[in-house]
Amino acid sequence: IDLSVHFGSLAGTCMALTQAITSGRDWGDLTRVLEPVGWHYPAFLLGYVCFMLIGVLNIATGVFVDFAMQTSQLDRDLRIQDQLAQQDKFTRELHRIFEAADADASGSLSWEEFEHHLDDVRIAAYLSSLGLDVGEARGLFRLLDLEGKNDVKIEDFVWGCMRMRGVAKSIDLCTVLYESRKQGKLLRD
Repeated sequence: IDLSVHFGSLAGTCMALTQAITSGRDWGDLTRVLEPVGWHYPAFLLGYVCFMLIGVLNIATGVFVDFAMQTSQLDRDLRIQDQLAQQDKFTRELHRIFEAADADASGSLSWEEFEHHLDDVRIAAYLSSLGLDVGEARGLFRLLDLEGKNDVKIEDFVWGCMRMRGVAKSIDLCTVLYESRKQGKLLRD
């Protein structure tokens, strides 16, 4: 390897430095060419190669991490939008089902209206597919009929079904415990 070939001109030097960091030429060979000129030239080449490799690796890693973070945020936003859309669809479907059950169009359901609607196998199967236990319908109706009139507003029924959907959350259980204690205290006083 000849010093004048690799470092004799600006273009030759740029080419040699580019080859050193891209594995186009072994940079160890290039440092041996520079040793006769002085120790600081091989040290400069070694510093240049290290700086470029570390710099390029850091930039590449930074770009990759930034892309991964943006993708992760986008994925999280899409999951939230999907969950909200599913909840909205679920609420609309429940409204539609309960409004169809409201025979007298009063905006509320009597137990008889609701029970008659549950006799339809398709409705019972659909409610089950939404994660609602149809076998617990009477209990849910009693829980929502606070005034004991055997009549529950459709909006309250939808709210109750939304709360009953899936597994009960610990906050729901704590709320029930709190309300029970509160009622017990009121009865004692």
